[in-house]
Amino acid sequence: ERNAMGATKVLNAVSLVMKSPATRRGSMLGYDDVLRVMKSTGDDMLAKYRETAQGGLAADYEAVMEKQPDKWSQVQKMMGADRIQYGPRRKATALVQYEEVSDLRAPRPPHDMGKC
Repeated sequence: ERNAMGATKVLNAVSLVMKSPATRRGSMLGYDDVLRVMKSTGDDMLAKYRETAQGGLAADYEAVMEKQPDKWSQVQKMMGADRIQYGPRRKATALVQYEEVSDLRAPRPPHDMGKC
């Protein structure tokens, strides 16, 4: 969702720039200035409000769900969390040879270099 929103903002920004007169297309802020301000803001921000799911809406949601264990298990099941393995990984019970795996793949048609 965040990537889609970021891409939308970029497209909107490019659209605005392209609609402005070519003589007025100048940067209002330098890239280094933006990075400096972003770093300063991040340094000032408490760690729990960064993208750590330790604070803000994520923490509130988790607190509400802890009070409703039945709903929490429904949400986890709906999200597919039951498929996620926690803890140490299991050891493989059977070794698969390369030949066995390559036999499972669908055969590829030969490439015709004349059609390039």
